[in-house]
Amino acid sequence: MHLLLDITLRLLPPFWWLHTTSELHLQLERVLRNMRLRMRLNYLIATLAALMMPASAGFAVEGETAGWMEIMPYASWNGSLLVQPANGPAKVDLPQEGSGLICMGGGELAIRCEERFLHPGEPVELLDREPGTAVSGRVLVNGETASDVRVALVLAGVTARRPLRLPLSLEDGKLKRELVTDAAGRFSTPPLAADTYRLELVPIGGRVELTDPFVVPAPEPPSLEAPAKNPPPLPKLDLGDLDLTLGIAVEISVINESHEPVDGAIVSASQGKPPSQVVMFSTRSDAEGHAVLRGFQPNGPIQASCANPGYSRFETRYDTPPTWIECVLRPHARLTGEIFSEAEGIADVTVSLPDRGKWAETDETGSFQLTGLDAGKYRLVVAAPGFQTVERRGSLVAGKTLAEVIDLEPAPLRWGLVVDATTGEPVAGAHLVAIAPQGAVATTSNSAGELFFEAASNRSLLLEVKALGYPAHRVELEPTAGTEDEPWRVELGRGGRLNVTVWSSANGEPCVGCDLAILKDFAIGEPPPPAISLKTGVDGLVTSEELPVGRYRVHLEEVQSLGSAIQVRSGHNVKLADIRPGAVTDVVFGEPRQTLEVRFHPPPAPGWRLRCTGKLGDELYDLRADGSFEVQRQPDEALSLRLVNDGVSVSQGVLPASAPNPIQLDLPRTLVTGRLIDTEDLQTHFGLNVIPVTHSGSGAWVQPTADGRFEISFLPAGAYHLAVGDQRLGTFDLTVSESKDLGEVSAFEQP
Repeated sequence: MHLLLDITLRLLPPFWWLHTTSELHLQLERVLRNMRLRMRLNYLIATLAALMMPASAGFAVEGETAGWMEIMPYASWNGSLLVQPANGPAKVDLPQEGSGLICMGGGELAIRCEERFLHPGEPVELLDREPGTAVSGRVLVNGETASDVRVALVLAGVTARRPLRLPLSLEDGKLKRELVTDAAGRFSTPPLAADTYRLELVPIGGRVELTDPFVVPAPEPPSLEAPAKNPPPLPKLDLGDLDLTLGIAVEISVINESHEPVDGAIVSASQGKPPSQVVMFSTRSDAEGHAVLRGFQPNGPIQASCANPGYSRFETRYDTPPTWIECVLRPHARLTGEIFSEAEGIADVTVSLPDRGKWAETDETGSFQLTGLDAGKYRLVVAAPGFQTVERRGSLVAGKTLAEVIDLEPAPLRWGLVVDATTGEPVAGAHLVAIAPQGAVATTSNSAGELFFEAASNRSLLLEVKALGYPAHRVELEPTAGTEDEPWRVELGRGGRLNVTVWSSANGEPCVGCDLAILKDFAIGEPPPPAISLKTGVDGLVTSEELPVGRYRVHLEEVQSLGSAIQVRSGHNVKLADIRPGAVTDVVFGEPRQTLEVRFHPPPAPGWRLRCTGKLGDELYDLRADGSFEVQRQPDEALSLRLVNDGVSVSQGVLPASAPNPIQLDLPRTLVTGRLIDTEDLQTHFGLNVIPVTHSGSGAWVQPTADGRFEISFLPAGAYHLAVGDQRLGTFDLTVSESKDLGEVSAFEQP
């Protein structure tokens, strides 16, 4: 088992650690801005710091709150809200709407998680909870039982830009997300709802392993007549032995500049060159600053990093794993200062380090501070409307604070005119802002389309003009433009819009919160235009703002939360779209789920339901008034069918992907009855299984009554075994339309 990650290191620097969603979009834009459109963009966003990062309850909740509920908005990097006890809808004060993961647990019912679209101020409804199935297994390392292996659960197929490991229990007011294997290497989870999961395994040494997805089935319904003196045990799904193969170890020493050990630093590494498998490692340094990462292959480069709050990240790379790495962490530097004009402090001045992606605004006294800076050279840009832009250069020293005092001079008045490119008519209400230097210009055109602003810089200004009904237009303003008798002229051309619909490839439902990157084609030698980011809403739909006329490539990003890592891939699913003036261009990704009408002849009696098992697991459908079942399935998906009623489940074969719609199936007119006797040594609360002789699988399952009687309808003709658990009780043949009474079936009978 390995963690398979798709990454292009050429496009994304190693150990790109994200802390906010805004940083993610900035980095994506930088990547896309410098890429050639003929390249395929594959990249990974990984953050193993989440392995040690506690969730923060950063959102307010109102209302009465048995059990617990956790609300995890995807817009937050690691924030979540714990509602405990959860016995009614919770009103959550979110900063913005968007998708999130809702998990509920506690008590004897299953832990269940579900993706939902969250609206600020609207109550979050409780999830329906039912009995579940515990997952167990044994972890081996190099063939030997492994104790103290950290085991976490990951919900498969979650499209979130944040690390997500499922909550397992509530202890001392905090949610626990990990189990630890015992001395025999075994683990067992609390009961889980039917769904598809993965395990994240971290043995001693920090190597992170992600298992293949596995399906937790829904437990069979208990009989209403089951004896109360024998309550059924918790259903379990045993995954067997999970054998991890670990390689060589690398020791790490984490110290500061004074050669003092750093306790609790996050020590991480990765090995594996894309597109092959990439394996991640993570642990923490102890009180002596010592850490060990185990499981490296002897050949192949590794990348390692050490990080701790208040220090700059240490990163290094080796062609082959060394036996020892020394991480020297240097404290962050700070840059502070005051911005004046005519001896008075100026508020709301933008102070930025454009080469580092850092910026701040001055307070009412003109003071600013930039913290968490790495030591080294810097370029400081100070800009505000009405003043000349100032640029300073210097060097920052680790652990030191550097102060700047800057006096701004008034800038000359500049004059511009915004007109329609086709008619030449002035455009009123056009907004002009400076992209670079940030904060230098902010104004709006008057009724005559005129722009008046005061700005000056030794370099050209990169400006953006936006107006209602027009796409955003970027243009460079030369240092002397608009200062003479003639105004600086901006011509805005009419554009069109993109209307993008995304259907999830996993379940055919509208893809809520899916990310799209829009890139305009450009000629070789031209600077690439900035990427445009879009996110679908609750209906899987998003409409862009006005876009300039031309051909675009619409990239659907494939985002998966893989426990402590996030995988983002773009370039695999791309659509071309032509934008025309005044037109809306539709782009569709994926296909919706199909509705299929299934009829049985003759129809089953009321009370029977149809269980369909496909790519998404089990789904139950009620019998409609006209005797049919309305079934949902993905395109080209085969479904396994079972008719279920109270205490009985009967297979009706497989519905092929090519089945017509509607479809009518012959319902077997059979009936099998009998009575189990001599069952004292059998666990009859597990039910009676009817197994086809000619193939594996279950023909039927039935829960006998308290006196052992059972009745099975609609069983297809064939030869069958009877079994309770692993104990075979006998065989029988069933012909078409036969009613067969098996009489008394003894637990001592042999097949």
